[in-house]
Amino acid sequence: MMEQEPRSGAIEMERHIIATPSASPSDEGERGGDDEHEDREEQHGLLRPSLRRKQRKGVADFSLIDWVYEMEEHKRYYRSKMKTTAAEAKSPLRTWLEKTWLECHSWVMVLIIGMATGFLAGMIHTCVDVLRDLKGGVCHDAFWLAQKKCCPHQEIEHCEEWKSWGDYFAGHGIRASTSTYVLDYFVFLAISVFYGCLSAWLVRTFAPYAAGSGIPEIKTILSGVHIKRYLNEWTLLIKCLGVSLSVGSGLSLGMEGPFVHVASCVGNITCRFFKEYREHESKRREMISAAVAAGVSVAFGAPIGGVLFSLEEASYYFPHKTMWRSFFCAVIAALVLKRVDPSGTGRLVIFQVDYNYPWFWFELFPFAILGIVGGLVGTLFNVANLHWCKFRRSSALKFWPVAEVCAVVAITATLNFMVPYLHGGAGEFIAELFQECRGETASESPLCKDSYDHVLSQLAMAALVKMVLTIFTFGIKVPAGLFVPSLFTGACLGRMMGIFVQHQHQLHPNAYIFNECSAHSLNHNECVIPGIYAIVGAAAVLGGVTRMTISLVVIIFELTGGLEYLVPVMLAALISKWVGEWLGQEDSIYELHIEMNGYPYLDPKSEATLQATAADFMVSSNIQVITVVGWTVGDINQMLEGCNHSGFPVVMSHQDMRIVGFISRTNLMNALSQPVPANIGEDNEVLFYEPTAVDRHTSERPVLDISRFLDSTPICITPDTSVNRLLHIFKSLGVRTCLVSKNNKLVGIATRRGMINFMKRLREREHGH
Repeated sequence: MMEQEPRSGAIEMERHIIATPSASPSDEGERGGDDEHEDREEQHGLLRPSLRRKQRKGVADFSLIDWVYEMEEHKRYYRSKMKTTAAEAKSPLRTWLEKTWLECHSWVMVLIIGMATGFLAGMIHTCVDVLRDLKGGVCHDAFWLAQKKCCPHQEIEHCEEWKSWGDYFAGHGIRASTSTYVLDYFVFLAISVFYGCLSAWLVRTFAPYAAGSGIPEIKTILSGVHIKRYLNEWTLLIKCLGVSLSVGSGLSLGMEGPFVHVASCVGNITCRFFKEYREHESKRREMISAAVAAGVSVAFGAPIGGVLFSLEEASYYFPHKTMWRSFFCAVIAALVLKRVDPSGTGRLVIFQVDYNYPWFWFELFPFAILGIVGGLVGTLFNVANLHWCKFRRSSALKFWPVAEVCAVVAITATLNFMVPYLHGGAGEFIAELFQECRGETASESPLCKDSYDHVLSQLAMAALVKMVLTIFTFGIKVPAGLFVPSLFTGACLGRMMGIFVQHQHQLHPNAYIFNECSAHSLNHNECVIPGIYAIVGAAAVLGGVTRMTISLVVIIFELTGGLEYLVPVMLAALISKWVGEWLGQEDSIYELHIEMNGYPYLDPKSEATLQATAADFMVSSNIQVITVVGWTVGDINQMLEGCNHSGFPVVMSHQDMRIVGFISRTNLMNALSQPVPANIGEDNEVLFYEPTAVDRHTSERPVLDISRFLDSTPICITPDTSVNRLLHIFKSLGVRTCLVSKNNKLVGIATRRGMINFMKRLREREHGH
């Protein structure tokens, strides 16, 4: 940024009184054979192991990373490793193998992440099937089997080995004083409540971060925020157990968000075994981005949709190489899930549609109506859920999270048992909603054989109950996703629209708008397929809740295999997003929860509409600065212990605030952690600039040179820099701090966290809060 001017009184200091800390981890290999010499010195007491005090605050929770610094550190590490490999006297084969490993070990990592994610997803799916079916009955000879696996070669209705609980107790000589229906209900209720309460207790006791979807926190982490213990082993274990129990209990939630969290935990744990990714936060986040793609892949059997979801919805920094690794990771996860085959069908497509009828131009109007309805329903859900979550935090409910879960499970189980379309699993009913009324489906499915009015009323009741239950469920202290409830609600609404249009065609087959059907000689069961409307409705509501577009369309295609219906799905997704934004809700449910939780997340879509400058929110008073002279090791330790600042500007003096550079807290701690000569102690001075020309000291005591840890070219702006330009700097470069200078003198500091708070106040002002 500037050159340091020689100062009067400067003299050339003798090299023997300047102590330079040994190399940091990122500098390994650049010092060649000095490492062995330093090891001998330390063994003979000539080196002091560290000047850093033991009582040191580590990386603060919810602190921000500096993307520019992290990427520079990784480049330095990579160059040093390549230089070390080339310089060491090894055989050509070994050198080639080491360089090949350095280039390819990231692919090994995504292979491990994909395999582990696919296996865990298969186990969770299997556990959910067993736990869910166990509420309704038991396999007589093998209680651990789900209903569809109890008699694998027979239809479920004809499986004699599967017994409802009423029949099971009657067969064992236990005669109920009430009807079998009542007995089945109480067993169903008791098991459901047990599952839900156990899930909430596990989360509250062992891993509080395992609660919820996980996607808002993953988005925050990928934007460059530290959240301690969110991706550790305990969280992974409890998330897997908790989501199996919560979904098995029948709560109005899904597994998709938790699968993203599980995959991210796997990715973070895998990074610990590889130094390059363990020590560099930007590289770690590239692996977590790939893991997110794997999580969506196993949730929907949609590897391409997983990559697009990671790119569109989750990731903050997504370089080209990460896209290919994410795709590879998602494919591996999908292949492993197919090999585990928890559904027993041998297929990845969850809601396979077997018809391929064309859609007609007159159907674009009802498809557009579904898009409008999806936007309205999604916005209503987001607003209602956000208000309920805020009420929970301000009421006595926050002190009773387990009791709240138990109450919600009891209400949900009762409604699931009594409402016909909610009694089975949500996924199975969504698959039924997507089908056409032909063949066995026409004679067996209540959607096809029941009367027109009865089906519409039952679908409306199921959609309303599911939406209301999801409003109160999303946010309770159990692992919970909302993709499946959103798809369920939208599919019900879409099926209703399809049945209505089909009924109108049946009543008025010769109407003008149905001329296309007559031209193709199609009857009312072939001209209008309610299952297509269910697919479009599901996409519309999910888009209204999550504000996804491209990734949503691809996920729906991979979910159903219905390539023919991509255009209607695209139309509904776009209209749903437009309606939501027109209603003033541009943020998805995940971003709303990020804001509610107060996470330091800078939305890459955010724009500042206020004509403001950096001077309006920069920190200009009580700035902790370091001067180039006058600081001892003890002063540095005392400063680090007394504040939590992420970095410190280095200036000439308190009177002369000309900027010399910037040194991060991490670099200061690393500098004091390196071995130095034994004659350097806490009373010795610290040198922040190149030791070619230095100020005269009162005594020729040794000084600690940490100039190589100093960033001599920090990003600087002026107080007149517009907020929009500064916002673009923070979003594009991901820097944590910008120094504000006037005539090359420090006048303030602008931070990414300060920008986040400024944008939050701006939004509150725009909405009149």
